[in-house]
Amino acid sequence: MAIQDELDSPLARVCKALGGQSALARLIGKDQSTIHDRLRADRPIWAEHVLAIEAATGISRHELRPDIYPLEPASAPSSPAFGSSLPDGRNPACPSAEPDPVPADTASHGETAGSGEAAGSRNGDHPDPAADILSGSQPIGKAAA
Repeated sequence: MAIQDELDSPLARVCKALGGQSALARLIGKDQSTIHDRLRADRPIWAEHVLAIEAATGISRHELRPDIYPLEPASAPSSPAFGSSLPDGRNPACPSAEPDPVPADTASHGETAGSGEAAGSRNGDHPDPAADILSGSQPIGKAAA
């Protein structure tokens, strides 16, 4: 009788599921004797191999290493940090993602109206259709005369 048949540890369950210590050793690149020694010492599964073992056996990562993969409550409320948003589409967990309000009298380069060419005037006395379009005061295709 093999040692894993006498034990009820996660490592023993993995060995049983895979068909023995040698099968587990091949899966994770260890010697069979290393697996045997770990079983005898009742040591946990190697953290770096948990996901591969889970994929090969179907035994959940929580069962394999509950210290690393604790159970999460099934009915946990949605957290704002994971995509919840306010009715207007903003994410309260990420204030930097909120759009910056742009004042209506601000031109494309942050200058206020009346401060020169960027604000929609050419030489201070003629309207600039391109600046008006960029600032949103003139619809595209409707250039001023």
